[in-house]
Amino acid sequence: MATHNKSDVLKGVKITSVTNMGAGVCRAPDGRVVFVYGAVDGDMVDVKITRQKRSYFEGVIETLIEPSPYRQISDCTAFTAGCGGCMFRHISYEHELTLKREHVASAFARVGIRATPDAVKTAGEFAPRCKFTVPVMPDGTTGYYKRASKKIVPSDTCPLHGEADKLRVFATDYMRRVGGASGVHHIYVRRAGGTGEMSLALLCSTVPAWADDFARCAMEAFPSLRGVFARTVAADAAYNDASDDISDGASGNYSQSSRNKGASVKNSASVGENGGYILLKGEPYITDILLGCRFRISPASFYQVNHDGAEILYKTAAELINLRDGETLLDLYCGTGTVGISVIKASRVEAHLIGVEITPEAVADARENAKMNGVRADFICGDASEGVGNADNDNESDSGDDASANSRGNFIITVSSSDEFTHSEDETSILAHTNNTASQTVNSILLSSNSNINTSSPKTVKIRADAVIINPPRSGCGEELARKIAAAGPSRVVYISCNPNTLARDAAAFVAAGYVIKCIVPVDMFPRTGHVETVVLMSRENSMKSGNPDTLRFFTLMDFILTKQKQHFFTSWEQVNKCPI
Repeated sequence: MATHNKSDVLKGVKITSVTNMGAGVCRAPDGRVVFVYGAVDGDMVDVKITRQKRSYFEGVIETLIEPSPYRQISDCTAFTAGCGGCMFRHISYEHELTLKREHVASAFARVGIRATPDAVKTAGEFAPRCKFTVPVMPDGTTGYYKRASKKIVPSDTCPLHGEADKLRVFATDYMRRVGGASGVHHIYVRRAGGTGEMSLALLCSTVPAWADDFARCAMEAFPSLRGVFARTVAADAAYNDASDDISDGASGNYSQSSRNKGASVKNSASVGENGGYILLKGEPYITDILLGCRFRISPASFYQVNHDGAEILYKTAAELINLRDGETLLDLYCGTGTVGISVIKASRVEAHLIGVEITPEAVADARENAKMNGVRADFICGDASEGVGNADNDNESDSGDDASANSRGNFIITVSSSDEFTHSEDETSILAHTNNTASQTVNSILLSSNSNINTSSPKTVKIRADAVIINPPRSGCGEELARKIAAAGPSRVVYISCNPNTLARDAAAFVAAGYVIKCIVPVDMFPRTGHVETVVLMSRENSMKSGNPDTLRFFTLMDFILTKQKQHFFTSWEQVNKCPI
């Protein structure tokens, strides 16, 4: 069999699929996979090999022999020039949604779960982004990183960023007028889709001398601009982990990095108040409206990338979790409380929300947001991925199908020592302090009312939740946390994820613990990119392993028969009970 090397040309190959990073897939004659950027499934092409690895090749289209029916001409000159912000601008949007659905299904298939996701929900391909970060060149020019490169593709406009891109262009013009960027390496823009309010941050090695004047000029030019910030590289280093971000063709998204596992709170003391953002002029936050709820969002707090998509996402979560009056909802990685608050308000029920978030600035926002929207809530500053456990069985054993109904949903949550633990309802707080020295958990906080919280370290909170929402960063919640949640046994778990691979991995841990995947709904929060948000409902209700003993016995028997590939015929339960399983 022929072998191939760099610079070889593969003649007349068919592109069979497309990766989530926008690379078409074909095979060389020796069987190795070839990733071809810019190719579309259905293309017939000649491929020039540009990179050789042990098990695969990378290549580019040398000749497009016959275009795919899904191919379209890009409407963006920056994309044509190699901008890495979009992966799918050369593919019809309808087919892009099909690809995203297939990517979600494939992720579950790789962990052994046969699943059929619903059709992708979307606000449309032109739904603008609510936040973006762009790199700045020394002369003040802004643009977007070239694919797989740190080189910048200059751009005067971006179809993904809508009206907010005018603010970025204004900043570019200003920096050129004053003679260059003067230490600014990125610009970070946020725009609230529901109110139109914007914020802008200069991410820099040192705050430039012209920063105050820039802030004044920008706010005069843009009445919707609520605040201008600066953030030095020292503060940025404490918070940022771009590898865990959703890339927008720039440097990664800085607001996403504040949700990284264990990163931000550990360093928050060194970056100062508000996540290291220095307010140059205006207000320290913007406000947005989602599903009729009003939210305060500070620059260090997590904020969804697409306002219209976020409304679809949160409405979907509310429909799936089906909250009832009097229930308690535990929201892990809650950010500013947008998911939990929106779900409760959309559900039109009297429910109690308990949120856990690692970023102190987000917790402060969440508490204010709960008050503004009239939601009974308590927010805990702590690391959900490391500080959540089963209150009744904290040794990480199986959830146990024999667990009684009144023991399900009991959690112990570790509270950050920096948290003041104020409550949205001072007079009727549901959290009360007890000193149970006999308990293995020191200063356990139990469900009660009209009590104060002792914040002496160490601190834990013991709560009971009927349903759980998990909305982690791209790294996922992890199998360990999934097992802990499953061990507590809440009746419903809704998992929201921007990474199908880690979502499927964690869902498999829930399935292994007795949960059933009821529904998988992809939501396109990231039009023209390879990313997709997915909402999954997992439930213990109506599970094979939660019914009556005879039902459980039957399905256990069927598992045995299928596994052993034996045929057994029984006429009575007496014969079933004698079966050696």
